[in-house]
Amino acid sequence: MKWYDDLWLKEGFATYLHYVATDSIKPEWDYFKTITMNEVQKAMPRDCDASSRPISYSVKTKSDIRRVFDPISYSKGALIINMMRGFLGENTFRLGLKNYLRKFQYGNAVQDDLWEAMTVNAHKDNVLDARYSVKEIMDSWTVDSAGYPVVSVERNGSSVIISQQRYFLPHLNPNDTTKWFIPISFATSRRQPNDEVPELWLSNKEKYTVLENVVSEDEWIYLNLNRTGYYRVNYDQLSWKNLIKNMNNLSDVTRAQLIDDAFNLARANLTPYDVPITLGLVIKNNNPSDYMSWWAFGNGLTYISNMLKREPAYESFRTVIKFLIKTTYESLQGFNELEDETDVQLLHRARIIELACEFGIDRCTNTAQLLFREWIGNKAENK
Repeated sequence: MKWYDDLWLKEGFATYLHYVATDSIKPEWDYFKTITMNEVQKAMPRDCDASSRPISYSVKTKSDIRRVFDPISYSKGALIINMMRGFLGENTFRLGLKNYLRKFQYGNAVQDDLWEAMTVNAHKDNVLDARYSVKEIMDSWTVDSAGYPVVSVERNGSSVIISQQRYFLPHLNPNDTTKWFIPISFATSRRQPNDEVPELWLSNKEKYTVLENVVSEDEWIYLNLNRTGYYRVNYDQLSWKNLIKNMNNLSDVTRAQLIDDAFNLARANLTPYDVPITLGLVIKNNNPSDYMSWWAFGNGLTYISNMLKREPAYESFRTVIKFLIKTTYESLQGFNELEDETDVQLLHRARIIELACEFGIDRCTNTAQLLFREWIGNKAENK
Protein backbone atom coordinates (compact mmCIF):
# COMPACT_ATOMS: atom_id res chain seq x y z
CA MET A 1 0.00 0.00 0.00
CA LYS A 2 1.13 3.59 -0.57
CA TRP A 3 0.32 4.57 3.00
CA TYR A 4 -1.14 3.12 6.18
CA ASP A 5 -4.64 4.31 5.21
CA ASP A 6 -4.81 1.13 3.12
CA LEU A 7 -2.97 -1.25 5.46
CA TRP A 8 -5.71 -3.81 4.82
CA LEU A 9 -4.47 -4.19 1.22
CA LYS A 10 -1.45 -5.94 2.71
CA GLU A 11 -2.74 -7.55 5.89
CA GLY A 12 -6.25 -8.41 4.68
CA PHE A 13 -4.81 -10.22 1.66
CA ALA A 14 -2.20 -11.97 3.79
CA THR A 15 -4.94 -13.23 6.11
CA TYR A 16 -7.20 -14.27 3.23
CA LEU A 17 -4.47 -16.03 1.26
CA HIS A 18 -3.36 -18.17 4.17
CA TYR A 19 -6.73 -19.92 3.88
CA VAL A 20 -6.27 -20.32 0.12
CA ALA A 21 -2.73 -21.68 0.51
CA THR A 22 -3.56 -24.07 3.35
CA ASP A 23 -6.59 -25.36 1.45
CA SER A 24 -4.38 -26.08 -1.55
CA ILE A 25 -1.64 -27.84 0.45
CA LYS A 26 -3.94 -29.81 2.80
CA PRO A 27 -7.29 -30.20 1.00
CA GLU A 28 -8.36 -32.94 3.42
CA TRP A 29 -8.61 -30.30 6.17
CA ASP A 30 -11.29 -28.44 4.18
CA TYR A 31 -9.73 -25.38 5.77
CA PHE A 32 -11.00 -22.56 3.58
CA LYS A 33 -14.53 -22.80 4.96
CA THR A 34 -13.25 -22.04 8.47
CA ILE A 35 -12.70 -18.39 7.42
CA THR A 36 -16.47 -18.06 7.95
CA MET A 37 -16.01 -18.71 11.67
CA ASN A 38 -12.37 -17.89 12.44
CA GLU A 39 -12.22 -14.39 11.01
CA VAL A 40 -15.86 -13.53 11.72
CA GLN A 41 -15.23 -14.20 15.42
CA LYS A 42 -12.27 -11.82 15.35
CA ALA A 43 -13.80 -9.04 13.23
CA MET A 44 -17.49 -8.70 14.07
CA PRO A 45 -17.15 -8.36 17.87
CA ARG A 46 -14.74 -5.46 17.23
CA ASP A 47 -16.98 -3.93 14.60
CA CYS A 48 -20.33 -3.57 16.35
CA ASP A 49 -20.06 -0.54 18.62
CA ALA A 50 -19.08 3.12 18.66
CA SER A 51 -15.35 2.33 18.94
CA SER A 52 -15.17 0.75 15.49
CA ARG A 53 -13.62 2.44 12.46
CA PRO A 54 -13.80 2.13 8.66
CA ILE A 55 -11.31 -0.30 7.08
CA SER A 56 -9.69 2.54 5.14
CA TYR A 57 -8.76 4.93 7.92
CA SER A 58 -7.01 8.29 7.65
CA VAL A 59 -3.63 7.81 9.32
CA LYS A 60 -1.88 11.00 10.39
CA THR A 61 0.08 10.17 13.58
CA LYS A 62 2.22 7.37 15.00
CA SER A 63 -0.60 6.37 17.32
CA ASP A 64 -2.91 6.13 14.27
CA ILE A 65 -0.44 3.68 12.73
CA ARG A 66 -0.56 1.47 15.81
CA ARG A 67 -4.35 1.61 15.84
CA VAL A 68 -4.81 0.22 12.32
CA PHE A 69 -2.92 -3.00 13.12
CA ASP A 70 -6.12 -4.57 14.42
CA PRO A 71 -8.80 -7.12 13.46
CA ILE A 72 -10.48 -4.55 11.21
CA SER A 73 -7.46 -4.51 8.88
CA TYR A 74 -6.64 -8.20 9.18
CA SER A 75 -9.89 -10.12 9.67
CA LYS A 76 -12.51 -7.76 8.26
CA GLY A 77 -10.11 -7.06 5.39
CA ALA A 78 -9.93 -10.80 4.63
CA LEU A 79 -13.70 -11.18 4.86
CA ILE A 80 -14.53 -8.37 2.44
CA ILE A 81 -11.97 -9.80 0.01
CA ASN A 82 -13.80 -13.11 0.27
CA MET A 83 -17.09 -11.25 -0.27
CA MET A 84 -15.67 -9.67 -3.42
CA ARG A 85 -14.55 -13.09 -4.66
CA GLY A 86 -18.08 -14.32 -4.01
CA PHE A 87 -19.93 -11.64 -5.97
CA LEU A 88 -17.44 -11.58 -8.86
CA GLY A 89 -16.98 -15.34 -9.13
CA GLU A 90 -13.71 -17.22 -8.76
CA ASN A 91 -12.44 -16.78 -12.35
CA THR A 92 -13.11 -13.04 -12.63
CA PHE A 93 -11.67 -12.44 -9.16
CA ARG A 94 -8.43 -14.30 -9.91
CA LEU A 95 -7.94 -12.63 -13.28
CA GLY A 96 -8.59 -9.17 -11.84
CA LEU A 97 -6.14 -9.86 -9.02
CA LYS A 98 -3.47 -11.05 -11.47
CA ASN A 99 -3.85 -7.91 -13.60
CA TYR A 100 -3.67 -5.71 -10.48
CA LEU A 101 -0.49 -7.41 -9.26
CA ARG A 102 1.18 -7.25 -12.66
CA LYS A 103 0.38 -3.56 -13.08
CA PHE A 104 1.70 -2.54 -9.66
CA GLN A 105 4.53 -5.05 -9.16
CA TYR A 106 7.60 -3.49 -7.53
CA GLY A 107 5.48 -0.45 -6.70
CA ASN A 108 2.70 0.73 -4.42
CA ALA A 109 -1.06 0.89 -4.76
CA VAL A 110 -4.20 2.29 -3.16
CA GLN A 111 -7.51 0.49 -2.89
CA ASP A 112 -8.97 2.35 -5.89
CA ASP A 113 -6.33 0.67 -8.06
CA LEU A 114 -7.68 -2.72 -7.00
CA TRP A 115 -11.28 -1.65 -7.59
CA GLU A 116 -10.43 -0.46 -11.11
CA ALA A 117 -8.75 -3.75 -12.04
CA MET A 118 -11.68 -5.74 -10.70
CA THR A 119 -14.30 -3.55 -12.43
CA VAL A 120 -12.63 -3.92 -15.84
CA ASN A 121 -12.73 -7.72 -15.62
CA ALA A 122 -16.19 -7.84 -14.04
CA HIS A 123 -17.73 -5.88 -16.90
CA LYS A 124 -15.72 -7.82 -19.49
CA ASP A 125 -16.95 -11.13 -18.06
CA ASN A 126 -20.53 -9.83 -17.61
CA VAL A 127 -20.64 -10.80 -13.94
CA LEU A 128 -21.45 -7.28 -12.74
CA ASP A 129 -24.23 -5.02 -13.98
CA ALA A 130 -22.75 -2.27 -16.16
CA ARG A 131 -24.54 0.30 -13.96
CA TYR A 132 -22.31 -0.63 -11.02
CA SER A 133 -18.59 -0.44 -10.36
CA VAL A 134 -16.60 -2.42 -7.79
CA LYS A 135 -15.55 0.92 -6.28
CA GLU A 136 -19.16 1.98 -5.73
CA ILE A 137 -19.90 -1.32 -3.98
CA MET A 138 -16.74 -1.71 -1.95
CA ASP A 139 -16.40 1.92 -0.83
CA SER A 140 -19.58 1.39 1.20
CA TRP A 141 -17.65 -1.30 3.13
CA THR A 142 -14.19 0.28 3.36
CA VAL A 143 -14.56 4.07 3.33
CA ASP A 144 -18.10 5.27 3.98
CA SER A 145 -18.83 3.58 7.29
CA ALA A 146 -17.68 1.42 10.16
CA GLY A 147 -19.64 -1.62 11.30
CA TYR A 148 -21.76 -4.07 9.35
CA PRO A 149 -25.43 -4.69 8.58
CA VAL A 150 -28.02 -7.17 9.69
CA VAL A 151 -30.23 -8.08 6.75
CA SER A 152 -33.85 -8.80 7.65
CA VAL A 153 -35.99 -11.32 5.76
CA GLU A 154 -39.78 -10.90 5.94
CA ARG A 155 -42.16 -13.14 4.00
CA ASN A 156 -45.06 -11.64 2.09
CA GLY A 157 -46.92 -14.54 0.52
CA SER A 158 -44.51 -16.25 -1.87
CA SER A 159 -42.25 -13.17 -2.01
CA VAL A 160 -39.60 -12.01 0.44
CA ILE A 161 -38.92 -8.42 1.53
CA ILE A 162 -35.26 -7.75 2.33
CA SER A 163 -34.10 -4.72 4.33
CA GLN A 164 -30.99 -3.69 6.26
CA GLN A 165 -29.93 -1.84 9.38
CA ARG A 166 -26.65 -1.48 11.24
CA TYR A 167 -25.94 -4.15 13.84
CA PHE A 168 -24.99 -2.26 16.97
CA LEU A 169 -24.36 -3.10 20.62
CA PRO A 170 -25.34 -2.69 23.41
CA HIS A 171 -28.58 -1.98 21.54
CA LEU A 172 -29.62 -0.91 18.06
CA ASN A 173 -29.80 2.78 17.32
CA PRO A 174 -33.04 3.53 15.41
CA ASN A 175 -31.58 6.86 14.27
CA ASP A 176 -28.57 5.25 12.57
CA THR A 177 -29.19 5.40 8.82
CA THR A 178 -25.95 3.70 7.70
CA LYS A 179 -26.44 1.60 4.57
CA TRP A 180 -24.21 -0.75 2.59
CA PHE A 181 -24.17 -2.06 -0.97
CA ILE A 182 -25.07 -5.68 -0.16
CA PRO A 183 -24.79 -8.72 -2.48
CA ILE A 184 -27.85 -10.93 -1.94
CA SER A 185 -27.35 -14.61 -2.68
CA PHE A 186 -29.92 -17.13 -1.50
CA ALA A 187 -31.09 -20.72 -1.62
CA THR A 188 -34.51 -22.31 -1.08
CA SER A 189 -35.88 -25.85 -0.83
CA ARG A 190 -36.24 -25.90 -4.63
CA ARG A 191 -33.30 -23.72 -5.64
CA GLN A 192 -29.71 -24.32 -4.52
CA PRO A 193 -27.06 -22.52 -6.64
CA ASN A 194 -23.52 -23.83 -7.10
CA ASP A 195 -21.81 -20.51 -6.39
CA GLU A 196 -22.25 -17.31 -4.38
CA VAL A 197 -22.78 -14.88 -7.29
CA PRO A 198 -25.67 -12.67 -6.08
CA GLU A 199 -29.12 -12.78 -7.58
CA LEU A 200 -29.68 -9.11 -6.78
CA TRP A 201 -28.24 -6.20 -4.84
CA LEU A 202 -29.60 -4.24 -1.92
CA SER A 203 -27.99 -0.88 -2.61
CA ASN A 204 -27.00 1.71 -0.04
CA LYS A 205 -29.68 4.00 -1.47
CA GLU A 206 -32.62 1.61 -1.02
CA LYS A 207 -34.75 1.02 2.06
CA TYR A 208 -35.59 -2.50 0.90
CA THR A 209 -35.75 -4.82 -2.08
CA VAL A 210 -38.08 -7.71 -2.94
CA LEU A 211 -37.49 -11.26 -4.13
CA GLU A 212 -40.63 -12.09 -6.11
CA ASN A 213 -42.29 -15.54 -6.00
CA VAL A 214 -39.37 -17.46 -4.53
CA VAL A 215 -40.78 -19.54 -1.66
CA SER A 216 -43.99 -21.23 -0.49
CA GLU A 217 -45.20 -21.30 3.11
CA ASP A 218 -43.69 -24.69 3.98
CA GLU A 219 -40.35 -24.11 2.26
CA TRP A 220 -37.11 -22.83 3.75
CA ILE A 221 -35.05 -19.95 2.46
CA TYR A 222 -31.70 -18.65 3.64
CA LEU A 223 -29.50 -15.77 2.51
CA ASN A 224 -25.73 -15.30 2.21
CA LEU A 225 -24.53 -18.53 0.60
CA ASN A 226 -21.40 -19.98 2.21
CA ARG A 227 -21.37 -16.87 4.39
CA THR A 228 -19.37 -14.89 1.83
CA GLY A 229 -21.16 -11.62 2.65
CA TYR A 230 -19.97 -9.62 5.65
CA TYR A 231 -23.37 -9.38 7.32
CA ARG A 232 -25.76 -11.24 9.58
CA VAL A 233 -29.24 -12.37 8.55
CA ASN A 234 -32.42 -12.30 10.64
CA TYR A 235 -35.58 -14.12 9.59
CA ASP A 236 -39.25 -13.88 10.40
CA GLN A 237 -40.73 -16.50 12.73
CA LEU A 238 -41.95 -18.83 9.96
CA SER A 239 -38.60 -18.74 8.14
CA TRP A 240 -36.69 -19.58 11.35
CA LYS A 241 -39.14 -22.43 12.00
CA ASN A 242 -38.66 -23.89 8.50
CA LEU A 243 -34.87 -23.60 8.72
CA ILE A 244 -34.82 -25.35 12.10
CA LYS A 245 -36.96 -28.20 10.71
CA ASN A 246 -34.63 -28.61 7.71
CA MET A 247 -31.20 -28.17 9.30
CA ASN A 248 -30.09 -31.58 7.98
CA ASN A 249 -30.64 -30.38 4.41
CA LEU A 250 -28.21 -27.49 4.86
CA SER A 251 -24.42 -27.47 4.60
CA ASP A 252 -22.23 -27.42 7.70
CA VAL A 253 -21.16 -23.83 6.93
CA THR A 254 -24.82 -22.77 6.72
CA ARG A 255 -25.73 -24.55 9.96
CA ALA A 256 -22.86 -22.82 11.76
CA GLN A 257 -23.83 -19.49 10.19
CA LEU A 258 -27.43 -19.79 11.41
CA ILE A 259 -26.31 -20.67 14.95
CA ASP A 260 -23.75 -17.87 15.13
CA ASP A 261 -26.14 -15.29 13.69
CA ALA A 262 -28.98 -16.42 15.99
CA PHE A 263 -26.89 -16.02 19.16
CA ASN A 264 -25.72 -12.55 18.15
CA LEU A 265 -29.17 -11.45 17.00
CA ALA A 266 -30.58 -12.56 20.35
CA ARG A 267 -27.90 -10.51 22.11
CA ALA A 268 -29.16 -7.44 20.24
CA ASN A 269 -32.82 -8.31 21.06
CA LEU A 270 -33.60 -9.02 17.41
CA THR A 271 -34.68 -12.62 17.99
CA PRO A 272 -35.47 -14.63 21.15
CA TYR A 273 -32.78 -16.84 22.70
CA ASP A 274 -34.91 -19.93 22.19
CA VAL A 275 -33.91 -19.83 18.49
CA PRO A 276 -30.16 -20.54 19.01
CA ILE A 277 -30.86 -22.94 21.90
CA THR A 278 -33.32 -24.87 19.70
CA LEU A 279 -30.69 -24.98 16.96
CA GLY A 280 -28.36 -26.51 19.56
CA LEU A 281 -30.99 -29.17 20.28
CA VAL A 282 -31.15 -29.99 16.55
CA ILE A 283 -27.40 -30.52 16.22
CA LYS A 284 -27.41 -32.61 19.42
CA ASN A 285 -30.02 -34.95 17.91
CA ASN A 286 -28.88 -35.01 14.28
CA ASN A 287 -25.32 -33.70 13.90
CA PRO A 288 -23.25 -34.67 16.96
CA SER A 289 -20.01 -34.72 14.95
CA ASP A 290 -20.62 -31.44 13.10
CA TYR A 291 -17.44 -29.53 13.93
CA MET A 292 -18.56 -26.19 12.47
CA SER A 293 -21.94 -26.16 14.24
CA TRP A 294 -20.51 -27.03 17.64
CA TRP A 295 -17.83 -24.39 17.16
CA ALA A 296 -20.53 -21.77 16.55
CA PHE A 297 -22.66 -23.06 19.43
CA GLY A 298 -19.75 -22.99 21.88
CA ASN A 299 -18.83 -19.44 20.88
CA GLY A 300 -22.43 -18.34 21.28
CA LEU A 301 -22.60 -19.64 24.83
CA THR A 302 -19.70 -17.48 26.02
CA TYR A 303 -21.64 -14.22 26.38
CA ILE A 304 -24.69 -15.79 28.04
CA SER A 305 -22.51 -17.73 30.48
CA ASN A 306 -20.58 -14.61 31.46
CA MET A 307 -23.84 -12.72 32.07
CA LEU A 308 -25.54 -15.51 34.06
CA LYS A 309 -22.74 -16.98 36.19
CA ARG A 310 -23.61 -14.88 39.24
CA GLU A 311 -27.36 -15.15 38.77
CA PRO A 312 -29.75 -17.73 40.28
CA ALA A 313 -30.82 -18.72 36.74
CA TYR A 314 -27.34 -19.99 35.88
CA GLU A 315 -27.90 -23.49 37.31
CA SER A 316 -31.02 -23.96 35.19
CA PHE A 317 -29.16 -22.68 32.15
CA ARG A 318 -26.21 -25.00 32.86
CA THR A 319 -28.55 -27.98 33.19
CA VAL A 320 -29.97 -27.30 29.73
CA ILE A 321 -26.50 -26.93 28.16
CA LYS A 322 -25.22 -30.11 29.87
CA PHE A 323 -28.18 -31.97 28.36
CA LEU A 324 -27.29 -30.62 24.90
CA ILE A 325 -23.59 -31.50 25.17
CA LYS A 326 -23.72 -34.83 27.02
CA THR A 327 -24.60 -37.13 24.10
CA THR A 328 -21.92 -35.64 21.87
CA TYR A 329 -19.32 -35.83 24.65
CA GLU A 330 -20.11 -39.47 25.37
CA SER A 331 -19.81 -40.34 21.67
CA LEU A 332 -16.13 -39.30 21.82
CA GLN A 333 -15.35 -42.21 24.20
CA GLY A 334 -12.96 -40.26 26.37
CA PHE A 335 -10.14 -37.77 26.03
CA ASN A 336 -7.73 -39.87 23.94
CA GLU A 337 -7.65 -39.50 20.16
CA LEU A 338 -8.37 -42.57 18.04
CA GLU A 339 -5.87 -44.06 15.60
CA ASP A 340 -7.89 -43.18 12.49
CA GLU A 341 -9.00 -39.76 13.75
CA THR A 342 -8.54 -36.90 11.28
CA ASP A 343 -7.16 -33.50 12.24
CA VAL A 344 -10.64 -31.98 12.02
CA GLN A 345 -12.10 -34.72 14.25
CA LEU A 346 -9.32 -34.09 16.76
CA LEU A 347 -10.19 -30.39 16.88
CA HIS A 348 -13.84 -31.33 17.37
CA ARG A 349 -12.87 -33.64 20.25
CA ALA A 350 -10.94 -30.83 21.97
CA ARG A 351 -13.81 -28.37 21.56
CA ILE A 352 -16.49 -30.72 22.94
CA ILE A 353 -14.29 -31.73 25.91
CA GLU A 354 -13.72 -28.06 26.69
CA LEU A 355 -17.49 -27.40 26.67
CA ALA A 356 -18.28 -30.53 28.68
CA CYS A 357 -15.82 -29.63 31.43
CA GLU A 358 -16.83 -25.96 31.45
CA PHE A 359 -20.47 -26.84 32.08
CA GLY A 360 -19.68 -29.48 34.67
CA ILE A 361 -20.36 -32.88 33.08
CA ASP A 362 -19.00 -35.14 35.84
CA ARG A 363 -17.24 -37.68 33.62
CA CYS A 364 -15.36 -34.85 31.95
CA THR A 365 -14.34 -32.93 35.06
CA ASN A 366 -13.35 -36.13 36.92
CA THR A 367 -11.18 -37.28 34.02
CA ALA A 368 -9.59 -33.84 33.69
CA GLN A 369 -8.76 -33.74 37.41
CA LEU A 370 -7.30 -37.27 37.27
CA LEU A 371 -5.10 -36.40 34.30
CA PHE A 372 -3.96 -33.22 36.00
CA ARG A 373 -3.00 -35.07 39.18
CA GLU A 374 -1.06 -37.63 37.12
CA TRP A 375 0.76 -34.84 35.30
CA ILE A 376 1.68 -33.11 38.58
CA GLY A 377 2.88 -36.44 39.98
CA ASN A 378 5.07 -37.13 36.93
CA LYS A 379 6.61 -33.67 37.21
CA ALA A 380 7.41 -34.23 40.88
CA GLU A 381 9.03 -37.63 40.14
CA ASN A 382 11.21 -36.16 37.40
CA LYS A 383 12.70 -33.44 39.63
